[in-house]
Amino acid sequence: MARKTKEQRTAEQIDKLMSDTRMNWARGPVVMPALAVATIAASLVTPIAFLNGTFAGVISAAIMFLGYFILRGATRGIAEVPAKFLDERELALRNSIYVKSYQTLAGLLGLLTIGAFVFAISADVNRQEVVFSLTYDQVQAFVWLLLGPITIIPTVSIALAKGRI
Repeated sequence: MARKTKEQRTAEQIDKLMSDTRMNWARGPVVMPALAVATIAASLVTPIAFLNGTFAGVISAAIMFLGYFILRGATRGIAEVPAKFLDERELALRNSIYVKSYQTLAGLLGLLTIGAFVFAISADVNRQEVVFSLTYDQVQAFVWLLLGPITIIPTVSIALAKGRI
């Protein structure tokens, strides 16, 4: 018996993923948007939670990832599946979602950059010396301010556009 190539194994895994019905409960017209909103909320709360302590931050990040993985299963991993295994409709949707995700992330990073620029100018105008001393939780809050949206935006966007899939 000949060994299957990596591409054949991948194709079988994707066929199994696309026909999987275990996540049907999360594909409903009420449940999927609710999960998407809850995941977004957890992503926004995670940096704030880290400012209130490591335990609170880790719990919030775990809730965010739980929502992310449920949505990823409910959207059948369209955001992660190689392009050659998607039909034209799924590929077009994924590409448009990626553009929106990129624009959203660029906007968030732009706002952070503008905020840092305004802070630096105001400190310079007031002739104040700026010294940063960050705690572990403050660094975690900043990391999760960036990492949360980067992780969830494509999958959440696909979940919110699920009516078009």
